[in-house]
Amino acid sequence: MKENKLKRHLNTVHPTLVNKPLQFWKEHQNKIKRMRLDCPSNPLTVSLQKTTKASFDVAWKIARSKKAHNIGEELKPAAISMVRTVCGDDIANKLKLIPLSDNTIKRRIDLMSENILKQLLHQVIAANKFSIQIDESVDIQNNAQLMVFIRYRSTDDFHEEFFFL
Repeated sequence: MKENKLKRHLNTVHPTLVNKPLQFWKEHQNKIKRMRLDCPSNPLTVSLQKTTKASFDVAWKIARSKKAHNIGEELKPAAISMVRTVCGDDIANKLKLIPLSDNTIKRRIDLMSENILKQLLHQVIAANKFSIQIDESVDIQNNAQLMVFIRYRSTDDFHEEFFFL
């Protein structure tokens, strides 16, 4: 913005703040920065980061157990009850903030699988040489299934990974 427009705004809309010293404005600026949600020192941001990490941890465990995505919503009340009994209401209320809906869990699992695929691709590209093994089969419903495995060398060791289905 132009300086003279800012001065005019200050004089007309906020006349009580015209003669404030520079230190006042610096403190005000710092206060506004601390209030921002993306500020790392903001306690709300730290809380959101922790609940998101907890949500990813639960999504990982659900994916590993091959259970339905809504199991997080079903088990959350039991977990809150256990924490309330052992640790108290304060921590149990924090546990309520962890997002565990079936859509959230699905999204987290999708993000984790994309990340794993990216890591695998970076490792294969870094290896320069790789081989692919393809296996075709038919499932119970007579649908063709194509599985691809990839083998590559990384730091004096061979790795074989499932690539895609």
